[in-house]
Amino acid sequence: MNKKATESFADPREVLDLQKKFIDQFIQEDSAWGQLLISPVGTGKTYLSISLANELIGINRAQRILFLVPSGLLSHYEFTLEKRLSIPTIILDRKKYRLLVDSVPVGTEPWPKTATIVSSIDFAKSSDISDSLSTVDWDIVVVDEAHLLKGMRLELLNKLIGSSCVRRLLLLSATPIDLEIDDLNTIVWRPSDSLKLYPIERNIIEYERTVEETRLLKDLDKFLGDLSSDNRLAKMIANVCEKRVASSINAVESFLYTLRKPKIQSMEYTFEDESEEPPIGNSIEWSDEVVGKWESLLDGVDQISIDSKLERLQFFVSNLVLENTVDILSLCLFTQFRDTASYIEVGLRELGGWPVWALDGSSSSQQRAASVSAFLKKGGVFILTDAAAQGLDFSNVTHLVHYDLPEKISVLEQRIGRVSRIGRTVSLKTYAFHDVLDSWALESDLLQKHGFI
Repeated sequence: MNKKATESFADPREVLDLQKKFIDQFIQEDSAWGQLLISPVGTGKTYLSISLANELIGINRAQRILFLVPSGLLSHYEFTLEKRLSIPTIILDRKKYRLLVDSVPVGTEPWPKTATIVSSIDFAKSSDISDSLSTVDWDIVVVDEAHLLKGMRLELLNKLIGSSCVRRLLLLSATPIDLEIDDLNTIVWRPSDSLKLYPIERNIIEYERTVEETRLLKDLDKFLGDLSSDNRLAKMIANVCEKRVASSINAVESFLYTLRKPKIQSMEYTFEDESEEPPIGNSIEWSDEVVGKWESLLDGVDQISIDSKLERLQFFVSNLVLENTVDILSLCLFTQFRDTASYIEVGLRELGGWPVWALDGSSSSQQRAASVSAFLKKGGVFILTDAAAQGLDFSNVTHLVHYDLPEKISVLEQRIGRVSRIGRTVSLKTYAFHDVLDSWALESDLLQKHGFI
């Protein structure tokens, strides 16, 4: 192999020996056509894939490259690729695709011969886009967060492979996955001396729900148990409502307000979880009795004058500053729900004393870039939904708070991976909330599942 070309892909000071070894092995003529790299969150898989692409370009082994990534990673890839690749980068969306189509003669495929195309996997799975992508050769296709390959996302990859247009394939995942792909070599990186991650200290923030909050939860628990036996959609609604209770009173209130309508069209109001395809549900019509119960539960929310969990968070953050436990407050807070994120943002801004930033899956790339840049410079509290956090590098954060815990261990690992990254030099404390009354079973179950209690 050309040694000069091998060293061209990045500044050697920024590349781990393990990453460089992987790149060297990948470009060998006798290496497997497809590679699946399983490595912990925070170990530089995104950077590795871009470095590999640049190496292949440098040795004239790649001209047309396709990256398929979760939508939350698009801006991260755009920023990183433009700095590192020597060929044009195109961030694909519907508008950009139309421009590409209009730039070539009718009947000609729109994909440039020399370019890196970056698309969200959910946009690329659209029938017209997947058909078009399958008509030209791709020197390498990279799929980030490959554990999301289910349903139509997996069908997209199979279509590309089946059309024989993929010359090399790289799948990246922090979670072990089982895919039936011929000649796919799996490589697993585990924390070791060559892949060292900073230890994480788990803690709990104790609070006690009020009498009014506890009463509402008891009423909800009984009603949801009865509701989940009705039909599939009702069971799904009950399941989402259960998760919202473990998040915040605000998340419960907004959901109940939606459900009080006599007819519900499928599941439009879930939480931001890109690990699964959006559910395709049917409609459900509530009886007058059920509508009345939703209204009664909303009345129960109105009776709550103190949000014990939010109040405890405010006290916790204030103490970090007042007790001088940190020079500059640098705290990330995660939640599954947009309405909880907005609610916490308002609650913390009311106190003042530190900057508060917030992003969710609907935030634009401009909002994302501006908020991240400001947070890295000024510190404060950064409130994130799981969908918004993908691709972020917050290795300077000292405190990580889970306002609610996800059911999936892989999602928790993704959260921790935003701050526990290779090269981290400061300690990390992570926190989850525990109601000492154990008044909501799911909350207690998740604390045990994730090792907080």
